[in-house]
Amino acid sequence: MGYCRNIKLTIVLMSSIIGILISSYPAFSSSVSLTPEEQQWLSQHKTIRVSGPQAFPPFQFFNGKGEHVGIATDYLQKIAVQLGITLEYLPKMPWAKALELTQNKEIDLLSCASVTKERSKYLLFSSPHITFPLVIISRKDAPEIKKLQDIGGMRIALKKKVTIEASLNNMQIAFTPHYVPSPKDALKAVSLGEAEVAIENLAAASYIMEQEGYANLKIAAPTDLDDYVLAIAIRKDWPLFQSIINKSLATISEQQHREIRQRWISVRYEHGITFTDVLKWVAFSLLLSSVIIGTIILWNRRLIGEIRERKKIEVRLRESEEKFKAVYDASFGGIIIHEQGVILVCNQGLSDMTGFSNEELVGMDGFKLIDPDYLDQVLKNVKSGYDQSYEVKGLRKDGSVYPLAIRGKNIHYKDRDARVIEFRDITERKRAEESLRESEERFRELADLLPQTVFEADVRGNLTYVNQMGFESTGYSLEDIEKGLNVIQVILPEDQGKLLKNFARIIEERINYNNEYLLLKKDSTVFPGIIYSRPIIQNDKVVGLRGIVADISDRKRIEEEKEELQSQLRQTYKMEAIGTMAGGIAHDFNNMLAIIIGNADMALDDITEGHPGRYNINQIMQASQRLKDLVKQILTFSRQADQKLFPLKICPIIKDSLKLLRSTTPTTVSIVQNIGQERSKIMADSTQITQVLMNLCSNAIYAMDEKGTLEVTGTMVELKAADIVHQPDIKPGHYFKLSVSDTGTGIPREIQEQIFDPFYTTKEVNEGTGMGLSMVLGIVKSHGGFIQVVSEPGEGTIFTIYFPVIADAQVQEIEEVIEDIPQGKERILFVDDEEMLAILGGRMLERLGYEVTVNSSSNDALETFKANPEKFDMVITDQSMPNMSGAELAVELLKTRPDIPIILCTGYSKKISEEEAKRLGIRKYLIKPLERRQLAKFVREALE
Repeated sequence: MGYCRNIKLTIVLMSSIIGILISSYPAFSSSVSLTPEEQQWLSQHKTIRVSGPQAFPPFQFFNGKGEHVGIATDYLQKIAVQLGITLEYLPKMPWAKALELTQNKEIDLLSCASVTKERSKYLLFSSPHITFPLVIISRKDAPEIKKLQDIGGMRIALKKKVTIEASLNNMQIAFTPHYVPSPKDALKAVSLGEAEVAIENLAAASYIMEQEGYANLKIAAPTDLDDYVLAIAIRKDWPLFQSIINKSLATISEQQHREIRQRWISVRYEHGITFTDVLKWVAFSLLLSSVIIGTIILWNRRLIGEIRERKKIEVRLRESEEKFKAVYDASFGGIIIHEQGVILVCNQGLSDMTGFSNEELVGMDGFKLIDPDYLDQVLKNVKSGYDQSYEVKGLRKDGSVYPLAIRGKNIHYKDRDARVIEFRDITERKRAEESLRESEERFRELADLLPQTVFEADVRGNLTYVNQMGFESTGYSLEDIEKGLNVIQVILPEDQGKLLKNFARIIEERINYNNEYLLLKKDSTVFPGIIYSRPIIQNDKVVGLRGIVADISDRKRIEEEKEELQSQLRQTYKMEAIGTMAGGIAHDFNNMLAIIIGNADMALDDITEGHPGRYNINQIMQASQRLKDLVKQILTFSRQADQKLFPLKICPIIKDSLKLLRSTTPTTVSIVQNIGQERSKIMADSTQITQVLMNLCSNAIYAMDEKGTLEVTGTMVELKAADIVHQPDIKPGHYFKLSVSDTGTGIPREIQEQIFDPFYTTKEVNEGTGMGLSMVLGIVKSHGGFIQVVSEPGEGTIFTIYFPVIADAQVQEIEEVIEDIPQGKERILFVDDEEMLAILGGRMLERLGYEVTVNSSSNDALETFKANPEKFDMVITDQSMPNMSGAELAVELLKTRPDIPIILCTGYSKKISEEEAKRLGIRKYLIKPLERRQLAKFVREALE
């Protein structure tokens, strides 16, 4: 026992000695060194709103008085004292609520929190100020545990979703989790035997064991897991406060750290001090003594080394002063060293600059060399130790004022605090700057007068200048330039590559260059422009480029309008050519048809009912009628003949047309119709509607290579103004919408604008003339409608036609009444240059009972008539004849006998219309081909 007491006394004595040695050196602590910006921030934020975990002993919790206490709170109190701020502790609230309020900036600071990736999105964290190892806690009667692997197979008390569980799994340590809500409950579970061990940080475990009196628990072993680390959490928008907190934490000494921890944590071991413990203490004491003695020896050696180093520094200082003096005297500017304004030394440059001699300057008040208007600024900078160059006005000996740049620095000169000042006469520089300013001002004024955008940019493309017109025309402002507007931002994305390539070429090759781009205004409006650019070269280096942007929207619009007009002119020429051709076709066709129809009509009279030949002749008559309708279609398309439209129900016409189409379409094509029972009526020619539908369907079948689906849809729709913005001739209202779609190859985009051109076709030779779609377009427009096409290559085509619907219109019911053919006995002069037609006309009239004189020459006919005007009761004449037209013949006949009835026949004539014929005195205007019943009716009407 006596031996042990001696050992203990030795330990106490050594501890006292060490304590005295340590206490002779103050604990590390210093005031917080803050920047002016940080000091200003603190002066504006004197009160800080604080919260933290609500039940997290010993780090942060509420005591019985409802006060914030714990390790984290002690740290905050020290920081508050150091910084001179007031902490406003907020009432007790759930931890999740505290995090939410901090994120919303309603709480400024959380006393402690673990750093996570998710929290770092909305919080700033200080340097870690609380760090404790994770340890294993078990019952005292439990088997010995030396390391983490020894708990394999045990029941472990822990919270759900903590990193400890994941770490154990990663280490492949098998265990059975016993989940608890808190560290306190974890230790309670181990104490009651519900779990075999718990893993908790040393601080929390020690505190809970002591506070709850768990005498049956022990800290069994350390772990290999990462230490438990906490930091102060700060609202995201206060980075300056984060810096201030870190600086404050850095000034807390290790002794102060220990004091805070020892206040809240006391780890006690139940076993007594063994002889082995004593040996450990003695060894530690001897080791500590050796360290202290060694430190003293090293300290003495360090002092000797410092003395030697100081002597070396003094030698180098003398050498430096000699070098400084050489530079000082050789300087072109003025240099002085002064103490509180009194000049101690100066160089020759200052004398040359001010006009004072060196003898006059030494001992002189140096502030007298400064213009009084700038003296306050100089005094302020001297007082604050400002060491950057700044500009003032200087005074010479003769009283003249000159621009002066000065720069100073506080130094230690001959055992006194002094300041070295450099004076620079910047008169020439100011003149150059003024000249440059005037030049730039002239450039700016001239640039602002230009009607184009003038700009300058650096080598990275950042705009540095834009003239007034540039701001007005693009919508950008000077503020946008100052924020960093780049040239690339005002170019449409598809032209940006071209701009970057040209930009690099201008800089590398130092050439002038211009190119056309699509540019963007601030409101995203796109406009075409030409950028004329050239490099800006300074000191033989390209520092940027300047240029002019010319808005060519008007020029582009004029070019487009010109192209459109030329396109319309070309179309007009095409239509005129079609019209001329159609007239010729109509004239020849009608003459031929007149012969066919007339002879077939008379042949029917000669053949009795039931004769086999009547069927053949009827087929000839039907075919001739179809040809007659075709000629009418051609004349209508070329605007050479007026069409007569009637109010019709369109749906039955479409259905009948599809029935006809089905009978002639291969079974490999599926025809789907969605027409419904629409009772919509339009003003139309039924034949032409059928022609439209048959053309579109035929094209669709061809495009599908006679296999696929053809769909025809018809319904009534209402079009508003917004639906027809691209149809200037169409008015809003109700329309019948007819759509024809196919599953064919589609129409390539490059030819979609040409498909309605006359004679344009993609078919092979002998497969079509290209008149189909142009005919469709002509018919649709003549019906007051319009047509749209949607087609994608490989996805088929949809043709959609809109016909205006008529309101309250009655379908015109035409009842065919077959009347007897009227006859007569009058004398008729029949004139036609086509001999076959002349003979045919004579025979037709003779069968009707008339006495006919036939003539194939207009000149001969006129002579015959003039020879005996009273011989004839009527004249029937063709219009298109050589030498003298039918209209001209009629005029001459009427001159001879004004009351003579005249019928003018024509297959086609653009020289005379029915109205013009009546104005000349002609009784009837008859369109070929002539039919006997129609001819008989017109003759009787003209005679009567």
